[in-house]
Amino acid sequence: MPFTWCLFVATAILGAPPSAADPPVPPAARPAAEGGLSTQEILARFEERRQLSETGATEKENAKVRMECLVELMRIGQPAAPVLIECLQDEKAPPATRAVAAQALGLLADSSARPVLFQAIEDKDGYIAAHARVALGRLGRLQETPKLRELAGKNPTSGRYIELMFALTRDDEPNPEPIRKALRDYDLARIDSARLGQPAPDFTLADASGKTWQLRQFRGEKAVVLVFLGVHA
Repeated sequence: MPFTWCLFVATAILGAPPSAADPPVPPAARPAAEGGLSTQEILARFEERRQLSETGATEKENAKVRMECLVELMRIGQPAAPVLIECLQDEKAPPATRAVAAQALGLLADSSARPVLFQAIEDKDGYIAAHARVALGRLGRLQETPKLRELAGKNPTSGRYIELMFALTRDDEPNPEPIRKALRDYDLARIDSARLGQPAPDFTLADASGKTWQLRQFRGEKAVVLVFLGVHA
């Protein structure tokens, strides 16, 4: 019995600009999760660990570093968005760091990130562009434009076509909180707990409408097919 689970989420957070009469206020330090690191520190540590793992790094090791970064960012929540936007806009920042910033912005689903994500889908680095496309899809349905159709291309099997067409045609109402909560609550000690030849560890996933599914619901079925639409670390 096949199931396709797509983790696309969206929400909108808007802030009022300061009055022109207000005196300038120096930027405050970015908040950190309780007892944790600030957004800048999380990104710096991610960058450092990626650099250390570049020689002989495996996809699994890089995925673990990315997962740890996303969990910590979701624990900070919306206050992390301004730093992530700055990072994605910084063309001097390492591509992997800018890509994880785009991914996190999609998971946070902060509407203020939409303009920079639109710019990033044309980034010369394909990895950044791919994560920006997925992030835009998580913000909800996009208004179709000739430019977006051009960027999607005409090959229905390509990643950019799938990612942009999902965003252009989705007809559901995104629910961002389940995947954010799953990341906030995730036990990082469970990473890499699956073993060949043994039953898969139980896990829970949220679909695009916010409904949660657990692997144990399908124990005993002939087949469970998991399809993740997105980019790998």
